[in-house]
Amino acid sequence: MEENNLASEVLKQLKDQHKEENERHQEECDRLHTIITRLIVALCVVSAMLAFLIGFMVWESYKPTEDITKTIEQENKDGQNNYIGNNGEINNGKAKDNNKND
Repeated sequence: MEENNLASEVLKQLKDQHKEENERHQEECDRLHTIITRLIVALCVVSAMLAFLIGFMVWESYKPTEDITKTIEQENKDGQNNYIGNNGEINNGKAKDNNKND
């Protein structure tokens, strides 16, 4: 009878141990499921933002642009023309030899 008690006690301990392991495994699976769900949501948000940004850049590239041309008169005779525009661009040009007899 003692042998049956000992065997049933060992089986009960093994069942309890197995039950605890299953509960820990289930908790770990639930935690990983939550993490994966959050990562998928974050990936969807980032993908939507990237698609919006690319679409906005394409839309902006098709907007009409305004070309501005300025004509600058030469003020010197040595052939060097430098003009600094409003936004700091330097345009270098060559002088036309209008006064060859000077």
